Amino acid sequence: MNIRNFLFKLRLCHGIGINGEHNVYLKIKSLIKNKQLIDLSVKDIIKIAKISTRFKTMFKQDYASQGLKDRIKQNQQEKWLCILDDKYP
Repeated sequence: MNIRNFLFKLRLCHGIGINGEHNVYLKIKSLIKNKQLIDLSVKDIIKIAKISTRFKTMFKQDYASQGLKDRIKQNQQEKWLCILDDKYP
């Protein structure tokens, strides 16, 4: 999965906030090659994002859920701006 798609998935996932998403982005930014994502496990994401105990289960369940896959599919048609995009402020 490329980084842009990964960040899109995180954005739509329940249980992770904007600060957690940013922490993950900063971490993977230092690990990327050719805009391809080095595989991170759910456990890695939780640790990097510093997801609290309160939200860990929600994140784990949603990250692998059909509901998230459906939300991704529904929103793929929408234009969205990513931190990796040239037009990003």
